[in-house]
Formats: sequence, structure tokens, C-alpha cells
Amino acid sequence: MVESPVSERTSGVNTDPTIGKDVKYLYRYRSLADPRSSNYVEQILLRNELYFSPPREFNDPFDCSPVPSLKSSGKEFHTFLGELTKRRRPDLSRSARRAQVSTIARDLARNQRSKEAQEALRADMNKIVNETGILCLSAGCDHPLMWSHYADSHRGICLRFQASSTTPFFGRAQRVSYQSERPTLNLVRDTIDEKVQKALLTKADYWSYEAEWRIIDHDAGPGVRQFPPELLDGVILGARISDTDKQKVLGWLEERQHRISVLYARTQATGFGVAISGS
Repeated sequence: MVESPVSERTSGVNTDPTIGKDVKYLYRYRSLADPRSSNYVEQILLRNELYFSPPREFNDPFDCSPVPSLKSSGKEFHTFLGELTKRRRPDLSRSARRAQVSTIARDLARNQRSKEAQEALRADMNKIVNETGILCLSAGCDHPLMWSHYADSHRGICLRFQASSTTPFFGRAQRVSYQSERPTLNLVRDTIDEKVQKALLTKADYWSYEAEWRIIDHDAGPGVRQFPPELLDGVILGARISDTDKQKVLGWLEERQHRISVLYARTQATGFGVAISGS
């Protein structure tokens, strides 16, 4: 289903205010609430490591879960089967492939109108999606809900990475699209880019405040990746970070070879916003 990453930064239907623009920075919110979370932050700061998650670990059950479809004409399905068989069974002769395609197309349990084929498609799609590693980032660092949901109610931190389109590693990030209806992924008719967009880069519009971008790794899958250390150039301390956690983070930064800016998040005195400053 998903065969290769999309090289371009995609947009689609999106309420992100940065839509249509390149970004200078991307951000990663992190908690320090428990030893595991604290260790994760330490690995980022001292080893320049980030974890690419499989979609099954995401907090949204609809994320990376489009509605599968095989809707197509008999001719379209026949062509699709031919191309699929050629990729999966390059050892077969042309006549053998044609015979196999004809057999599947006539089989009521395996053609594009069967429930069995739909279920097989869903299982295959979920398997491929969850073999993909994804790093989730945000285009913003000052949204109160992001601090609440992903940085332990403003007690954690937010990491700032250089991420323009020409930047290595983070320059591969692609914009997530938000829409009101769950996407339908048509295995037969959709292009590779459309499949990637629908399966990995589309979320419900009620998540649009996240202004999310993703780095997708189809080849290596989930796991730890190292990023160029100079691309982490800022750490924002949450408005409610404890003195203990603050000193712990500052201690890690002292050990770091590449110096980075320390910024502070503060709740506004008269509004509901979060302000970021250098002191």
C-alpha cells in the first residue's frame, strides 16, 4: 500500500496558520514527569537521539487509519492486479501472471467487491502502516494545549529544531492535513502520494491546533535515529517546571558539546496565552 516516502512537503486541507509557508523551526514537547520520560529527554540532549514511533502507539485511534476501499471497474482492478503480481512475483512469466490475475478476478472471495478482500486489505494496510516509523513535531511552541497535553501540564520542556526545507534530517518533515471526514484510501485508484497522504498525513480537524509535521521513515521503520546535533538550537522551559527539573535540564545542557539557547515559557498576565522569552 505505502511504497515510498513523499519527497515534497504536502499541504492538503489544513487549518494550520502556517499553511503555504515554509517553516524555520519545528518543535517537540516533552514531559519530565517520570524516569522514563526524563531518560528520553536526556538521550535527546546528550546523544542527539529521537524515537520514531509506530502509529499504533499514537494517542488517536483514528490516526493513520483511513477507510480502505477497492472500489474500481473490472478493468481497473485487473490492471491493478497485474501490476501488483508483477512486483510481488517477478519470477512468473507473462502468461503465468495473466492466468493468476484472471483467477483472482473471477474469485468472488478475492475480487474488488468481496468482503474478504476488504478485510484482507484492512489487515495488510494496518501491517504496512505500523511498520513505518514516524517522528511527530509541531510548527508552534506557544499553544497552551500542547504544553498541557505533551509537556506535563506546562511542567516539561519544548525542544526547538532548525527545520527549513533545505535543512538535513528535519527538512524531510511533511505537513499534516486536517479535515472533518475520515479519508478513504482506494488501493486501486489512488497514486502512491495520495496513499501516503491519506494513510500517514491526515488527521481529524479537531487536532488542528497541533500544527503537526511528520518525518516518515518507511525503510528503517520504528526506532531510534540520530539527528545532526547542531540542529537542536533551543530548549524552552515550561511555565510550571520545578526547580529540580530545571536544574536537571540545565545540567544536561552543560554537558552538551553544542551550546543551545535556553528560553522560558510564561503564562500571560491578562490573557490565556503563553509567551516565550529568553530570560
